[in-house]
Parts: sequence; C-alpha cells; structure tokens
Amino acid sequence: MFCAQRWPGRAKATSRPPRRFASRASLPCVWALALIGLSIALPWAASAQPVTQGVALAAVEYNTSNALQLRIGESADQDARDVTLDLQRFQIWLQVPVPLDGKKSIAIPKLRYESLVARAGDSDSAIHLKVLDLRLSVRQALGAGWAVIPSLNFGFASDLAQLRTRDFFGGASLVVTKRVSPSLSLGAGAGLAVASDGPLPVPVLILKWTPRKDVWLSIVAPSRAEVAMAPLPWLEVGLAANLTGLRYTLSGTPTVESGRYANVTAGAMGTFHLGNGFHVRLDGGVSSLVQFKVEGLRGGPDVHRGGGVGWFARAALQFRVFPLGR
Repeated sequence: MFCAQRWPGRAKATSRPPRRFASRASLPCVWALALIGLSIALPWAASAQPVTQGVALAAVEYNTSNALQLRIGESADQDARDVTLDLQRFQIWLQVPVPLDGKKSIAIPKLRYESLVARAGDSDSAIHLKVLDLRLSVRQALGAGWAVIPSLNFGFASDLAQLRTRDFFGGASLVVTKRVSPSLSLGAGAGLAVASDGPLPVPVLILKWTPRKDVWLSIVAPSRAEVAMAPLPWLEVGLAANLTGLRYTLSGTPTVESGRYANVTAGAMGTFHLGNGFHVRLDGGVSSLVQFKVEGLRGGPDVHRGGGVGWFARAALQFRVFPLGR
C-alpha cells in the first residue's frame, strides 16, 4: 500500500541508522484544530453541563502517525533496507440509533468514510486510499441484564483508480453482554472479517466499569481501551490506546496484489465539552506498526514490518447524546 514510485530500491542493508522522516506538513493541521477547539471550548466552559461519556453519534477526526519504521526487501534479512513511514488519516462517521421495540431492541446503522495518505522516506509521492464502510448493528435486550448484539458490515478500500471486486470487504460479529451491576458490564463474542486475501477471525472482549460517574474504564478488545476521569464539568482527561488496521489492494500506481497493516497508538487524551452535545477531543503519544506487509508490488520490492516507535497526534470533533438517568 505504502510504496510510491520513489520508494528505495533493493539496496543491501547497511549499518547506517535509518533516517527518521517526520512530515512537518501535518503539524499545522493538528495545531489548527487544537486551537480552534480550545477557542470554542473556553467560552463555553462556564455554561457546559456536568456530563461524562455519553454516546457519540457523529465525529470528524484527523490523525497523523510519523516516523514509523519499515523494512523494504524480499525478506527480513536479504537485500533489506530500513525506511520511515508517515500516515495521515481523516475520517468522518455518523450513526443513528433507531428503536425497534421500545427499549428492548435498537438498530444502529453506521456510515464511515476514511481517507488515508501514506508517504515513505523522503519521497514526494504518496499513496491515497479511500475507505467506505457501512455497518448495521442491533442491540436486543434479553432481560436480567443480558443483551445480544449481532452486527454486519460491508464496504470497500481502494485508491479508486479502478474499483474491482477484490477491493470490497465485509464482516459479521456476535457479542453477548451482561450488566453485572449498575457500574459494571462485561461482554464477549467473535467476529469474522472477509477481504480479498481470505477470512480473518477476530475475538471480542468488553469491559465497562464506572466506579463513579466521573471515573470510568472502557475496554473493547482488541480495538480500543480507555481509562479516564472528569475533574471538571467541561473536561475529561485520561489515557487511551487504539488499534487500527486495513486489508486492501491497489490497482493504480503502484499496483499491489495484497496488503495489510495494523497500527497501535497509545497516549494521553483530553476532551473539552463545548455544550449542546459537541466535544473536542485531543490525543497524543506513541505509535507503532505491529503488522505491515505488502505483496505483489509491481515494479518494486515487497515490504515487511520493521521495528521502532514513532509518534502520533489526533484531533476530533464529536457530537454525543447522554441517555436519561446518567
């Protein structure tokens, strides 16, 4: 995926450390969003309602991960060379809960669009990947604190040079949750993601614990984890970790028969309540590629995962609702 025309060739590995390349162009975008959010948040702080968490219905997000290390070559120890990678992700999504049977059954359709830009080393060329994902989940209460949540999704990941059948993906999952107490909920299930390179089973574990209304721990493994608190009515602070990934093919330039990546970010977060359901969230910390592989790259070597840790910054504008009784 992330192999533009000017990727380094098959040079033999040397003892010289890889050049760490960080995209300066991405920094103004993050700081601009941060300053806009703060300028809006501070005047609203005095009138914001003392609420925590809530259910996000929509979000606009920009995320940059920089100085990630890759190994270029046919194998990890032959004709290999280390380079650095920068990723910029922009996504916007919307979900609308629809009651089906009072409070017992709720359908949640969700539409997500993502634009991913990747640049390796000092190259001026970049890969642009578009993702459109439509998901439908249904939460069915079973009584005694039990609930079941089946989910289906369908979409595509492509550079849009030529949309082909192998650019499409789909999946399904089934999760069962139990409200153990008013402050603790547990869940478990499994999912199956299907793309051009075959099916991928994914286990799901859920833990949500709220010992106080202003302190919470939320884990939806393997995708995200967060521990946070609300020291002020208009502010949330905490630590968060996220796992994002994608399987894809490219039909433009370059052409990639099969590719996949998984990126882990972990660091501090802060959310400013603007009032009327709007929030600005800022994250920053370390970023690492836990999986990265490109196969069938036309005109260049395959890409394998390298070691090392980079950094990331994220800014998001969210719209949340807060159920009665919170």
